[in-house]
Amino acid sequence: MSGEVPKEWTATDIGSLFAVNTPGHWGEDGASDGNILVLRSANFLKSGGLNYETAALRKFDEKKLGQKRLNPGDILLERSGGSPAQPVGRVNRFDAAGNFSASNFLQILRTREGVDDRFAYYLLDSFYAAGGTENLQKATTGIRNLDFKSYLATPVLLPPPDEQRRIAEVLRSVDEAIASANDVGRAGEIVFRRRREELIGEARRASSEITVAAALRKNRGEKLLKLQTDRYADAGRYPIVDQGARFICGFTDEESAVWPYDLPVIVFGDHTRILKFVDFPFVIGADGTQCLNPIEGIQPRYFYYALQSLDLQAEGYARHFKLLKEKTVPVPTLHEQTAIERELAAIEAAVAEAQQARLKLAGLKAALAEQLLSGRVRVPA
Repeated sequence: MSGEVPKEWTATDIGSLFAVNTPGHWGEDGASDGNILVLRSANFLKSGGLNYETAALRKFDEKKLGQKRLNPGDILLERSGGSPAQPVGRVNRFDAAGNFSASNFLQILRTREGVDDRFAYYLLDSFYAAGGTENLQKATTGIRNLDFKSYLATPVLLPPPDEQRRIAEVLRSVDEAIASANDVGRAGEIVFRRRREELIGEARRASSEITVAAALRKNRGEKLLKLQTDRYADAGRYPIVDQGARFICGFTDEESAVWPYDLPVIVFGDHTRILKFVDFPFVIGADGTQCLNPIEGIQPRYFYYALQSLDLQAEGYARHFKLLKEKTVPVPTLHEQTAIERELAAIEAAVAEAQQARLKLAGLKAALAEQLLSGRVRVPA
């Protein structure tokens, strides 16, 4: 904390915000006689909030039921879990009705009198989002544990209750806007998938078909270099595209490794089945990354959508390219291909716009939280 602290605000620590601070409980198997639903880290949604529908049915004795039952407004802190890309220490605010508790990997926090639970949630959430827990982790056997004692001792500022509520309301309104953008994006993705199936299905019924193997142009003459993950850099002249979930997984300055054939090209994950449409100079990353150019008479973006529509069942970490090549795609006229790709690209653009709006709102929330929770910006009464 830095800067001048408002005179009405109190310097305290995280631990002092809570009257109840107790670990969760896993209990016994409740398949036949469960009496409580238990939330785990897996119930933390990436978009924020909790997925109550997938809570585990467990059995607690009467004493544990009384001790560990959640109240609306309780904060759940992830004490164990995380990953190299996701530090431990995520928080969520419980706001459901019903009989719920939290697992032993979570800590149940209940605010004391004079501390608004929404304000406390945003305070902890902002601390996590700013990377505050990264230096409070202890790794054991692949699991990251939070240095809970140090976490509780972290200094924070506490405004008067009325101002706490005003700050929480501002941040809640931004959360609602983020949720709306998420809803728009998810709805757009559903519309895209449905319309893609309709358009490709219509083309399949009205056109001839060709196997994917026969639709692929054979690129020969240039040596392809695939960079292994230990050669990925955080910055560089050329982006690296591999079969992973992230569209761009790293960067490099190795010009000799740049894809030497025509663009755009479709990247297919032999293990992951992920498809990517790449229309910029790039370097192929790691093994299992297949790059596909269609033959003359099939437009690349149309081919990309046609491949997306195929039902390619997962075979574990096996190679899937041989299965993909056996599938068939319809080949309508070039005019019809253009009409299909234009319609689907327009829907994709709308989805991307919603995703960008969500990212901008998330950035706004982070900036607002930092200013509001430090007292540098005040919310008028």
